[in-house]
Amino acid sequence: MSDQCFYNPSTFLLLLMICIQMQFSFIENKDFNYFFDVYPSIHELNKVNTNKSVVIENIIESTAFEFIDRIISFNLTFEKPRTGLLYGFLKNTEYINNSDYFNRIDLVPKYPDKSFIDLLNNFHGKIAIYKDAYATSFGEFAIGNTVIRPPYDSGPQWIRMFCNGSVVLECDKACVFGHGNMGNFGHFINDYLCPLVLLPNDYLRDCVVVLSHRCGSYAREFLECLDVRQYFFVGFDEWVFAKRLAVCIEGRPHNMHFGVPVQILHDKLTNHFKLFNIVPSQYVILNRAHNTDRSLENFDELTNMIKLKFPTVKFLFLYDQTGSISSYARFFSTIKFLFTTSGSNCHKCIFMRPRTVFVCCSIIMMDFAAWETILSCDIALVVFNHRVVPLTGPFSCDIDISIRAIKSGLFYLEKGHFPSAIPNKTFIDYVK
Repeated sequence: MSDQCFYNPSTFLLLLMICIQMQFSFIENKDFNYFFDVYPSIHELNKVNTNKSVVIENIIESTAFEFIDRIISFNLTFEKPRTGLLYGFLKNTEYINNSDYFNRIDLVPKYPDKSFIDLLNNFHGKIAIYKDAYATSFGEFAIGNTVIRPPYDSGPQWIRMFCNGSVVLECDKACVFGHGNMGNFGHFINDYLCPLVLLPNDYLRDCVVVLSHRCGSYAREFLECLDVRQYFFVGFDEWVFAKRLAVCIEGRPHNMHFGVPVQILHDKLTNHFKLFNIVPSQYVILNRAHNTDRSLENFDELTNMIKLKFPTVKFLFLYDQTGSISSYARFFSTIKFLFTTSGSNCHKCIFMRPRTVFVCCSIIMMDFAAWETILSCDIALVVFNHRVVPLTGPFSCDIDISIRAIKSGLFYLEKGHFPSAIPNKTFIDYVK
């Protein structure tokens, strides 16, 4: 392979746009005690001059078991299954398209099918510890001059990328998760942090967490919450060598870690920011920033109609803003009812309290990562879809369905359950 960098140029441009915004004898099956250590220090490691480089000559679509030291298997379910938490509107669901966003449709749950709820309630996954491996910026890893790509991967081709380059750190233990879209807040939560919290503490405490240089703005603050002692930001053309390297092999990080992994992350953040005793009280209608993808261009009209239809509810009408992780924790933990459009902003639900309500004004891309994350946090979710293509700028929401969705969410807060499903119009959990 003669080219230095390995990616499709057209899809790489798309990535840049988005970032700017078998049972084997050595497999372990363990129930880990996920206690919350408070480490005395956390620090970012510096690059070193090793005078070594990685030149990739081959890619194999295989798990490459011969290079694995051990495998940790997870079969995690909730003590009380997440049921009765999803109230969906059927309008426009027939237009939902997955084929443009996933490499293996067979790994993606259908919506509004029972498989969507099954994925929420039953997490099955594996982390492998590879021997003498190299890790790079976008979650790719190699043995010698060969990139290893385990096949249990739902992600599109353009998120798997690497480049020949220098070895800028050598260590005993490391981990690498994520993919080429780690500049996206929601994907970083789902596809890096959720796998990370599955690592056993005895591995994590001695481990270097290898991160893409594109997620630095929020990664540092998150890692302070998650028992991480040392981390390292690696550039696109840089590699880290580890005698033992932890990676996800089933499934590969891309919308595969929901249910209990999200709950573990939620619990750790709750513990770190001491959110246990907060009683949420705010009713918030939240638009995305002005003129951004999936922001509501008829937000003023929606605001006026909400005030007319629900005069006794004191809603806050706000535009989402970029802030620190601690500011998100302080604000979103106080929200009792939230209405917003789909996207990374939905993932701030990881700071909301259980049994609050989230109304998601969505489009025809099945943003099931946001929906699964919300439900994983034991938050009641109302979803309705618009026939709008993603990455096409602002759109106008359906005012009538928006009001009905808000009414359904308020009903849940008052009664502790959703109103009965209306045949051919709405459903609870999935279409039976």
